[in-house]
Amino acid sequence: MKKIFSSAFLPLFLILLFSAFCAKDNDDTPVTGFINGLVRDTLGAGISAATIMTNPATAAVLTNDTGYYEIPDVPAGDYTAKASKGTYITDSSAVNVDSGQVSTVNFTLRRNFRTVLAEMLATACHCADEARVEAYGVKSAHPSRFVYLEYHASKDPQFDLWEPFSTPSSENRRLYYCDTFLIGHFMYFDGTILQTSSGNFQATAESLMNETSPLQMQIMGTYSAATGTGHVDVIVTAVDEISFSDLNVEYTVYERGPMTGAPPPDTCPFRYVVDTTSSEPLTIASGETEVFSKDFSVPDTIGLPLPPFHIVDKTNIGVAVFVQSRGTKQVLQAAFIDF
Repeated sequence: MKKIFSSAFLPLFLILLFSAFCAKDNDDTPVTGFINGLVRDTLGAGISAATIMTNPATAAVLTNDTGYYEIPDVPAGDYTAKASKGTYITDSSAVNVDSGQVSTVNFTLRRNFRTVLAEMLATACHCADEARVEAYGVKSAHPSRFVYLEYHASKDPQFDLWEPFSTPSSENRRLYYCDTFLIGHFMYFDGTILQTSSGNFQATAESLMNETSPLQMQIMGTYSAATGTGHVDVIVTAVDEISFSDLNVEYTVYERGPMTGAPPPDTCPFRYVVDTTSSEPLTIASGETEVFSKDFSVPDTIGLPLPPFHIVDKTNIGVAVFVQSRGTKQVLQAAFIDF
């Protein structure tokens, strides 16, 4: 028997048909978005082969020769995008991804240059005045990129009687470099470049400042001049592969001294070390971060038990921290804080 639909059912039929088409359209609606952008250096040039990752994790991609990248098929939501490349400091940015939309995130990466460590090891009180003046000049020209320390110490009998800065702790640092009779001064840059005469300290320091480091270091701390005690926290991040397996984190407390000018012979206002605290081993791989904490104290005097000795100015103290290879003596990175 032939059935004929009643006109009364027609509206219901059309509604059901429309709903079916809507369901099909909803199935085809994109549920993912797209992230793209450029990675540039501080001069605006594109950086190739930089890695882009997100958290929560999606696909990790590399930039092309112009610094461009794109991450397709990113589920809608909130993310943190991160750009990284060896010898550059990682940059990150929050990004919201909407379905069917393109979210553009650009990054600027800064090269991770060295902060140069220079250590002067001197025996006699005034033997290195000319070199010291030049070192102060370099420090004045590059106050945030140059860490300058002086170790005044001697086990040489002829100097012990009148050398007011012969501190046993800094003597150990001298012996770390040169277990020999020492007169005059030795200047070590980043642990390995030795200069025994002044005149080119600035050229050496500035050349090293143009080199990148696999380590980024941040230092913060507190200090009380009233008690002569303080505390530092050091954050070490590996921004590139590390080729050393024998690294130490070294701590040095120093009296800041003058930054420029020749010290008058009657006052000897050196920038000298007053204490070297214990070392700590560092094992770190690319992309990892390690945090170190250290308490320190400042002695009242340094030198001989009887005059001449030096009364430490506890209101003029700083702490230097650096990472050094025990075997090669290469310094990978340095940082400092002045209180």
